Amino acid sequence: MPLLSDLLLSAKDENEPLCFEALKPRSTELHRLIIRGQWAKGTLDYPIFRTHSKHLKYLSLSFCNLEEDPLRMLASHLLDLTYLRLNNVHSANKLVLLAEAFPKLKTLILKQMPDVNQIKFLDGALPCIEGLYIVSLLKLDKVPQGIESLSSLKKVWLMNLHKDFETQWNKNRMHQKMLHVAEVRTTGCTSLCNGDELGLSEMDYVACKLGILEDMLEAPSATPISLPLELLKAITCSFADSREIGRGGYGVVYKGLLPSGKMIAVKKLFGIHVLDDNKFRNEVCYLMDVNHPNIVRFLGYCAETRMEVVEVNEKHVMAELPTRLLCFEYVRYKSLDTHISDESSGLDWRTRYQVIRGICHGLLYLHDKCSIVHLDLKPENILMDDNMVPKIADFGLSRIFAEQESRIITSTRVGSLGYVAPEYLNNGLITTKSDIFSFGVLVIELMTGRKNYPQSVDTSFQCFTEKVLGSWMKRLETTAPTCKLEIYSEQINIMDGGLPCIQVFNQSLHIVLLLKLDKVPQGIEFLSSLKKLWLRNLHKDFKTQWNQKGMHQKMLHVL
Repeated sequence: MPLLSDLLLSAKDENEPLCFEALKPRSTELHRLIIRGQWAKGTLDYPIFRTHSKHLKYLSLSFCNLEEDPLRMLASHLLDLTYLRLNNVHSANKLVLLAEAFPKLKTLILKQMPDVNQIKFLDGALPCIEGLYIVSLLKLDKVPQGIESLSSLKKVWLMNLHKDFETQWNKNRMHQKMLHVAEVRTTGCTSLCNGDELGLSEMDYVACKLGILEDMLEAPSATPISLPLELLKAITCSFADSREIGRGGYGVVYKGLLPSGKMIAVKKLFGIHVLDDNKFRNEVCYLMDVNHPNIVRFLGYCAETRMEVVEVNEKHVMAELPTRLLCFEYVRYKSLDTHISDESSGLDWRTRYQVIRGICHGLLYLHDKCSIVHLDLKPENILMDDNMVPKIADFGLSRIFAEQESRIITSTRVGSLGYVAPEYLNNGLITTKSDIFSFGVLVIELMTGRKNYPQSVDTSFQCFTEKVLGSWMKRLETTAPTCKLEIYSEQINIMDGGLPCIQVFNQSLHIVLLLKLDKVPQGIEFLSSLKKLWLRNLHKDFKTQWNQKGMHQKMLHVL
C-alpha cells in the first residue's frame, strides 16, 4: 500500500504486546499513526519512526512501556509533526524538550505518565506550540521548567497532577508569567476541549470550565470561551426568578454567582429569537474581538440543542429545543437611566461630561474597530461601574455590517422608540448614523437631566429645541454667579454636538455669560438649519477669534 496515509495499530487489550521490529510499511505518504498496545522492547527506536519522519504529522501512542525519554527520541526524527499524544506511557522520570525540538508541533498531550516527575523546556523548544495539555501525571510536583518561554501558547491545561503542584504554581506566580496565554487551567480536572476527549464525567467537565471562567475574570485580555449549559444553570440556580436582573425584547439577563463569590451576567435569549447555528456563531465571532474599557466585556457563550418532551396540541412529543446564551461581566452600579435627573439630585456636571466622553469612545470603537452597529443605544443599555465609568451593554440587538457602509434590514425593526433614527424607523436603513442619532438623544437627556425627548418622529422638534435652550439659559443665569464658569465651555461643546446628532432643526441658539469661552465653538458652522445666533457676554478675546476665523463668511446661512 504505497499510498497509505492513515494507520491504526491496536492490540486486543492493553496487556497484549506489539512487535514493531519487522513493521516496515512501504507507503511514502503516511501522515497519521495511532498505536495502542504494549511494546515488546522499551524503546521507540524503530524503523517505522525513522522511515516516515519526513511525512508523519499526527502521532498518538498508548499503553507503552519505555525505558527512555520518548520526547527526546521522537524529536530527533519527526520534524514535521504537528500533533503528539502520549497516553498511559511508562517512561524515564525526566522529560526534556531540547532547543528547536518539534519545530512544527502545535498540540502536545501528556496523559497518565506515572513515572514522570520533571519536565523541562529548553529555550527555543516548541516554537509553534499552541496547546499544551499535561494531565494525570501524579508524580509531577514541580512547575515544568521553561514553560513560560513558550511564547506561541494559547491554551495550557495542567490537571490532576501531584497534590503539591498547584501550591508550587502559585508560589512561583506563574499566572503572572503566563499572561500571554489565553486559557490557563491548573486545578484537578481532566479535560481537553470537551469532556469525552479525556474520559471526563459531565460534572468534571463543568467544574473544569468553571475554573477557567474564574481565571478569566483575573485576566482582562483572556479570549471568551464556550460554556456548558449545566454550568450556567448551576450559577444562576436554574435561571431562577430571584436571579433575574434585567429583561429586554430578545432575552432575560440573570446574575450568575461563582464559587469564589464573583459574579457574571448571563443573557438567555428567548426561544422565538434563537438564532440558527450559523447566525449565532457569526454573532459570537464578532463579539470575541470586542475589548474596550467603555464596553461591557464578553466572557463566553452557550449553544446547545437538547431533546425534550413538550406538549403540542394536547399531545406530548419529543422536540429539539435550542438554547442560546451570552455571558458578560457583571456591572453592579445600575444603568445610566437611574442617574438621569436634575443636577440637584443626580450626577454632577463633571461626571456627566466624563460619562458622555466614555460613551463616545466606546461607540467609536464599535463602529471603527469592530464594524458593529448597536441599534439600541439608550440609557438603560449604558451600565455604570463602581467608578462611574460608562460601559455600553446589550449586543443582542446588534446588526453587523462588515462589507458595506449601510444596508437595508427587511426583518422586524429593533430598537427603542424615541432613540431610533427616522431613516431606520421608516425605511430600515442602517448606518453608523443610526447610533449617532441615539447618542445625540442620550446627550440631550444627560444635559437637561430629563427624559422628555419627543416620542414620535412626526412631532416637530422646534418645541423641544426651544425647551432645551431655554432650560440651558436659565441654568446659566442662575448658577453662573456661584459656579466655576470654565466647565461651561465643555458643556456648550457637548450641547453643540448633541443637537445636530439628533438632527434637530434648531432655528435659534443663545450662548451668553460664558466669561471664559475665548474660542469659537467647534463645528458651529455645521448647524445648517440655524436661523438665529446670539453670542453675548463672552471672553474679551472671543470676538477677535471669531473675526480671525472668518466666521461671518462661514455663517452666511444664518439670518
